[in-house]
Amino acid sequence: MREQAKAYKERRPKRANGEGGARQRANGSGEWRTTLDDGRRFSGYGKTQAEAKRSCLDKVALAEKGVEPKAARQTVSAYLAWWLEDVVKPKAAAKTHRAYADLIRLHVLPALGKVEVGKLTAQNVTSLMRGLERKGLSSRTVAHVRGTLRTALNHADRIGVVARNVAMLTDPPRQERTERHPFSTEEARAFIAAADADRLAALWRLAVTLGLRRGELLGLR
Repeated sequence: MREQAKAYKERRPKRANGEGGARQRANGSGEWRTTLDDGRRFSGYGKTQAEAKRSCLDKVALAEKGVEPKAARQTVSAYLAWWLEDVVKPKAAAKTHRAYADLIRLHVLPALGKVEVGKLTAQNVTSLMRGLERKGLSSRTVAHVRGTLRTALNHADRIGVVARNVAMLTDPPRQERTERHPFSTEEARAFIAAADADRLAALWRLAVTLGLRRGELLGLR
């Protein structure tokens, strides 16, 4: 009985500098617990008491910034899947949802999908953009990738999943200026004449005469 009481005393949390209590777990690892003034309780674990304390206090720091520690530990992949399904899909047009989903699947997840969303940094996002540029993607596409991530992290910041939107801390890619060469009058007439036998002749004629963009042309009824 005396031995059991002694063992319990060794295992129970001990106060230390008002920051929490240390506890030795049955497997020999350390645990650190603390309770905030509002009653919220946090625990951290590690191979040593120092690691456990650091883990616990990291959670407290997030909580004091309005971040939910458990939500911050989900991966970028898990968060973006939820964001697409429960935030974007109910409100955005199907075309917008598909565009976001494609950019995330093709460009964001291969590089950042396994990173904890709460540990995502501006350096991670910058490296993602530079990597896409090195693969030959246009600055416009890279800007869309950054914009999608920025929009998703804006929502994460608003609901307490992250402490701040790190995509906002990055510089957008420099946009390349493209020189355009429109048809001359003679070239436009030649094009219309050549396309006259095509089944989409009316579409080509409208495109040349009115200068409509592809989306505007395809939206006509």
